[in-house]
Amino acid sequence: MNSSKHIIIVNCVFHPEPVVSAKMGYDLALYLSEIGHVVDVICPIPTRPANFDYSSFKPNSIEVVNSKMKIHRLGSYTHPKSSIVGRFRESTSFGWYSGKYIKNNFANADIIYANTWPLMGQFLLSRFCKSIKIPLIFHIQDVYPESVLKKMNSLLSKILSVPLFLIEKSSIKAAVKVILISDRMANHYLKTRDLDKKKTEIVFNWQNSQLFTEFKITEDDYTLFSSINKSKFIFMYMGNIGPVAGVDFLIDSFHNANLKDALLVIAGDGSKKAECIGKVESLGVNNIIFISVPDGKVPAVHSFADVLLLPVRKGDAYYSVPSKLISYLFSGKPILASLDLDSDTSEYIKESGAGWVVEPENKDVLSLKMKEIIATDSEVLKKMGENGVLYGLKQFSMLEGVKKLSNIIINASEHHE
Repeated sequence: MNSSKHIIIVNCVFHPEPVVSAKMGYDLALYLSEIGHVVDVICPIPTRPANFDYSSFKPNSIEVVNSKMKIHRLGSYTHPKSSIVGRFRESTSFGWYSGKYIKNNFANADIIYANTWPLMGQFLLSRFCKSIKIPLIFHIQDVYPESVLKKMNSLLSKILSVPLFLIEKSSIKAAVKVILISDRMANHYLKTRDLDKKKTEIVFNWQNSQLFTEFKITEDDYTLFSSINKSKFIFMYMGNIGPVAGVDFLIDSFHNANLKDALLVIAGDGSKKAECIGKVESLGVNNIIFISVPDGKVPAVHSFADVLLLPVRKGDAYYSVPSKLISYLFSGKPILASLDLDSDTSEYIKESGAGWVVEPENKDVLSLKMKEIIATDSEVLKKMGENGVLYGLKQFSMLEGVKKLSNIIINASEHHE
């Protein structure tokens, strides 16, 4: 058995993008290279979030990380804005570019691990891999096509359902392993994809807990985020302010609660930020503020919060686990979630004792819970935050996650030698 493998990692987002899949891909590649494997990462130029300056990254370039790891930035089409047509084009382009690049440059690689765009990105990559007989592993972050069909009108959804499922099932069938991020997602795939249970693995997403647990706030942080009035009780949403984020729902709920001694901080950027700012201005309130979050400042911003907010639209929590959940847990702050009560995310929050879960898209229920929370003893809130950290370290540890995923990849490559 050859102990050193040549492993191709195909990631649709990658370092330095502050996205969980991007960070996980980098952690995985670095770990595999450090234990002696040759790793070539194939990815687009960084584009997420859209307001970050990535002008130093050039398409069709190669970055040498260490003696065994290289990053290949392709010239595929990118579309960071949220639109079905644009994202479909991005997925198709990256699937074609990545598959062709592997076929032309790495046809003798031992195995390919792919955390890539659904549906066409997966499908086209699987066709190329099949043509050169390289074993392929897919890491599934969101359940497609269900999640995209949900966003369409009923007639269009009915028309596209069959072809989209055929594309997805064909891709999955071509993989030697399918990695899923939760038990419910795995059960769903086993029931709906005729997938062999032996072919599936569950690996929880991870983040580097030390970025949060060893974080110390500085005077510069206080200056940078001076707009956050710590004399108030701080409810905070951190993340993308896009069409599916539910930030407008948080604004309505917080305004409805009429909490004079509280502040709602919306931290992040996105395509709907200007619209949400306009909404707040039209309400004429001064206790809802927006801040941007520079790279590396997530722990600092979280440290100002008393409670972190996690809204997910009705039905969407069944298809994935929000990546921000992990950073929320590691931040040691209680979590107030508005999402499907029988979802994985709901179970994690309840099981951990790290917060509260209320039904999704119900303004009155969320407003009432905010009123209850602001009257809760500070020691109770502190204990909830501590519960979250302990649960996060147990379930979403970077070291355990990267080791487990690496072993799956290496074992799969040896099985198909």
